Amino acid sequence: MVDSARILRGMAVMETRIKPGRGWYVVGALSIVLGLVIGVGLIVNSFSALPSFDAKMDEGVTTSVEIESAGEWSVYAGRPTGLGPDGAGSCRIRPPEGAGKPETAEPSSTMNFTRDSYQWYWLFTITVDTAGTYEFTCDGVGGVDQFAFGESPDTGGFAAWLVGGIIALLLGLLAGVVIIVVTLVRRVSAKRQLRLGAGGYPGPGGYPGPQGSPGFPGQAPPAQPGAPGFPGQ
Repeated sequence: MVDSARILRGMAVMETRIKPGRGWYVVGALSIVLGLVIGVGLIVNSFSALPSFDAKMDEGVTTSVEIESAGEWSVYAGRPTGLGPDGAGSCRIRPPEGAGKPETAEPSSTMNFTRDSYQWYWLFTITVDTAGTYEFTCDGVGGVDQFAFGESPDTGGFAAWLVGGIIALLLGLLAGVVIIVVTLVRRVSAKRQLRLGAGGYPGPGGYPGPQGSPGFPGQAPPAQPGAPGFPGQ
């Protein structure tokens, strides 16, 4: 029990002399977890920047769509997932009485996304000068059998959230791994130095000296008068 206690005390003392401390392992692990949480949160939030649909339209069917306000809106073409990225389509739009002809334009960028087992493509933008009921008749190409009308996508916000999430994931992982590896390497080196130092110097007993040499711990005691085998007995 005494030896075990001394060993434990010695290990505790050695641990206090090893730098950096084990707490840096915790710092590294927390960096990885924090990067994971922030990164996943940003990536999930990026999907909130995807456009919402105000109306859906079947291919070849004239559908009345209520446009709530003047301005820019968008039309999307959809087809079942798994058919590839080459879907397309076109629409004929009839405005309400008294409204100007809607202006259509190619989208400012390419955007594809999956929703409700359909692959959706940003088909074109439509700008109207009057709110009201507009009639859409759309034809699909390459398996497109549905169309949707809604707000234009926030492509800048989507890209920012997505890229930010990926960067947060990578930075958290990189920082955590570097902290853990550096801590491990430095602690191993510190332990080796302590072991070398303990073996290269004497303990509390001092240096052993020759028999009868004064001033050195560990010398043999002088013979006592009368002891058998020595002069003066």
